[in-house]
Amino acid sequence: GAVGIINLSNGSISGGEADSNDHGTLDKNCGTLTDWTATACYVISSGTGGGYSIANNGRGSLSFAVTAGGKTNQQVGEIYVISAGDFYILQNSDQTTNSVWGGEALQQSGSFSNSTLNGKAIFYQSGFDCNGTNCTINVTNGTGTAGSNTIVAVFSANGSGSGSGTFYSSSSGSISTGSISGATYSIDSNGRGLFTLPSATTGCSSHCTQLFYFAGTNRAFDLSDDNGVGSGALEPQTTSSFSTGTYAFGGIDPAVPSIGLNEGMATFTSGNVSGTNDNNDPQNGLKSGGAISGSYTVDGTGFGQVGPFGGTCTPTSGNCQFLFYVVSPNRAIGMSGSNSPEIQPADQ
Repeated sequence: GAVGIINLSNGSISGGEADSNDHGTLDKNCGTLTDWTATACYVISSGTGGGYSIANNGRGSLSFAVTAGGKTNQQVGEIYVISAGDFYILQNSDQTTNSVWGGEALQQSGSFSNSTLNGKAIFYQSGFDCNGTNCTINVTNGTGTAGSNTIVAVFSANGSGSGSGTFYSSSSGSISTGSISGATYSIDSNGRGLFTLPSATTGCSSHCTQLFYFAGTNRAFDLSDDNGVGSGALEPQTTSSFSTGTYAFGGIDPAVPSIGLNEGMATFTSGNVSGTNDNNDPQNGLKSGGAISGSYTVDGTGFGQVGPFGGTCTPTSGNCQFLFYVVSPNRAIGMSGSNSPEIQPADQ
């Protein structure tokens, strides 16, 4: 996984920085690291023939150089523009012979400091469930020792470098929850931030630091420092009140190839939920038009849970269909309660 910033203007690239986690090896071209350092490892530049161009249909290409430890690699990607400050990018490389990267880029706005993280935000992340050991995964057939680990959390920051929150985590379907108290963070002027988790409340040991690159207030991309290579994002929570109505949902960033992809529509009204979903996974193939039926509750923090129709569920018992946090009046972020969890945004 990798996160960073790149400076784009009128077809040219004028700089940037980045960090990476390669199966638990952090910024491997910058020496042997045990955790994220105070400054970024990789320097981004135009390099040889670098720059970008975009056609009228929003499809374009991007080329830039990444330098660290005396080594420079030219990277080429294809981009699809969503808006003036948002695009998707996919590396232009053969996945059968190379590691491939891809993701989303958001335009930064405003200045950056500890006050960039201030108030309530929703955090979500997916990665390997390594169970304290080295993960193995075969990208061809999905076999290996790694399961899936997902996290959703609400975090309240004071704008001065500390905060607290509550998280729900699913490690291959084993659900746990806990509080985050005594967490600290620091954000530099480029928007790069380090978030240190307290081991006493989260259970982390040697790997307790999350790396963030901020696009704006309470909005960032994230990368973990462990061999689970968790990646995700932070979004501002503008309300904790849930709006009834119909939501479209779908899984994003599945960490393990054997995890099925799920999408559909669900209607929430009067404490009940109904709808239709489609699922495709390597074990069971395509299942189209499955029925959704259940009951839901949402508490004062914006945390919601979907249980069996007419009944209730307990998240840590593993009998909930879906666990989520409200992000805004028409958006929620959650995770499935199955043994192969994935992060699922839902938009009204």
